[in-house]
Amino acid sequence: MITLPITIATSGDNSVIAAVTGKRYKVYKLFLVATGTVSIQIKNGASKNLIGVIPLLASGTFTHDAHGHVKEALVTDTGNAFIINLSAAVSVTGYCQYEKLPK
Repeated sequence: MITLPITIATSGDNSVIAAVTGKRYKVYKLFLVATGTVSIQIKNGASKNLIGVIPLLASGTFTHDAHGHVKEALVTDTGNAFIINLSAAVSVTGYCQYEKLPK
């Protein structure tokens, strides 16, 4: 299991886990804190949403924890990045825990 710190603040798509040819990712845990009002969207590559739009207020948090519930993990397609889209340029920090999978 890989733990990756997250610090993003750019409006639009932010690649949290970069796309790698022949690999896909299974994200078991995601924890995010926003410093201001922002909506986030978790994506499988640039065009597929994994979760609907999540509105956060200042100091608001979002947690997705699929440990023990493998079917609830967030899984990208092979060759896609794990992306967090921000509706505004607001600082969002946290971490994710994931594993790399073969095709």
